[in-house]
Amino acid sequence: MVDLLLGELDGYVAVGELRNLWGHGLLDGWLCGCREPVKSCPFWRSVLERAGLDRVDPAWVDETQQGLRVRPRPLARIWLFRRFGIPLPRRLASYRGMMKELYRGVLSVSGARVVVDSSKRPANLSLLAACGDLDLYVVHLVRDPRGVAYSWLRKRDNIADPTGNPTQVFRPLVTGARWLAWNGTIHALVRRWLGPRYMRLRYEEFARDPAGALNRITNMVEGRPRPPSAFLDGTRAKLGPNHSAIGNRNRFVTGEVTIRCDEAWREEMRTKDKLLTTLPALPLLTAYGYSVIPPTASNQQASGNPTPHSGKTA
Repeated sequence: MVDLLLGELDGYVAVGELRNLWGHGLLDGWLCGCREPVKSCPFWRSVLERAGLDRVDPAWVDETQQGLRVRPRPLARIWLFRRFGIPLPRRLASYRGMMKELYRGVLSVSGARVVVDSSKRPANLSLLAACGDLDLYVVHLVRDPRGVAYSWLRKRDNIADPTGNPTQVFRPLVTGARWLAWNGTIHALVRRWLGPRYMRLRYEEFARDPAGALNRITNMVEGRPRPPSAFLDGTRAKLGPNHSAIGNRNRFVTGEVTIRCDEAWREEMRTKDKLLTTLPALPLLTAYGYSVIPPTASNQQASGNPTPHSGKTA
């Protein structure tokens, strides 16, 4: 939702998780935010042509991206490139150049000045941040890992996938470990490399004050806040059509929506699952302002720190 709201600002364009354009979008036939298949969407066809990438093999790009996971070897090569200037492997260098041209294609076709890419893979981000030749800003959106785990426990219909396959389900222990690995990589590398071009934003704070969050982001990017009064009133927003390639199902929603913080996990998640999520996430849990033993929604309200209304974040 943060990316979609930013995309409503003049001069900004939200493109979803751009790293998944090749795999889920071009290979698997998932739907764009405009509800056309990505591979036949006029916007994305124009972007790829303008970027000179319309003849690139999506399978090659997807295979390259699969190798860019949170593993020691690719991260070590990226770190060595950043620290000592040791050349990247040819495949990684080619992929980085393609992503750079892809961003330029988006800017050219959309007429925007800022591309909002909501990709989540930290190794992919680390590669872009290490190169230093992109005008890159990072909003590191974090959420209580128990809330993340509870969300991944709920199987949903994947309305973007034409095959009708449901969304993936991950066990709490796996989600907690991934939460630490992904956030830890960004915390250790990207945050240091980008300095003032990096900011961390908690999901719970965004849901409580969307306008304040957008002001912080635009102040970082432009040096001045951009009050989003034209499309945002408190926690109610008005969303227009978009060409978000891959991402949350909210990208298919247009018109007026209410932004709510989904805190159902506090009451509904099993204690065992909370514990299994908490244990691997401990090293960063309190650093990001989350309690080791999270209060229930009723306890938070009694302590004078009201929990936002439960429900899906729209």
